[in-house]
Amino acid sequence: MFSACASEQKLSSSEKEYKISKPLTSFFSEFELATINHDKEKIVSLLDKNYKKERYAGLSKHEKEYFFREFYCGTDVKTQRITCPAFGELDRIDFISVQQNSIGGYTVRYKIKTIYEVLEKDWIITVEKSSLVPSYGIKPTYN
Repeated sequence: MFSACASEQKLSSSEKEYKISKPLTSFFSEFELATINHDKEKIVSLLDKNYKKERYAGLSKHEKEYFFREFYCGTDVKTQRITCPAFGELDRIDFISVQQNSIGGYTVRYKIKTIYEVLEKDWIITVEKSSLVPSYGIKPTYN
């Protein structure tokens, strides 16, 4: 399970510190739970719409396995090497921090424990504000 849930954390910016909004907290919780439950369908539903269309739609079963491995690539905290674990090896995910970014969304950092190593990974959270309640999507920082 995850021990440092996003809802317990604060979002910091260069000028002020404040609590993470409830909709964003809910998004993080859904992502964390889907990760530890190895729920690929839920992860796909949480992807940034454009990222999902460009990188996931139309992939074969084998390519989807590679997609999830790449999606969770992170920096091994001991060796500082990039490691791409199999989705089934993900054992735990711990929220570290979130920062507002310059493109109108957020950059979130998690610590991921696999059966073999501990990684740190950043993702970009995109925000779509077409309704009263914003909707969020997630994508890797390297894309």
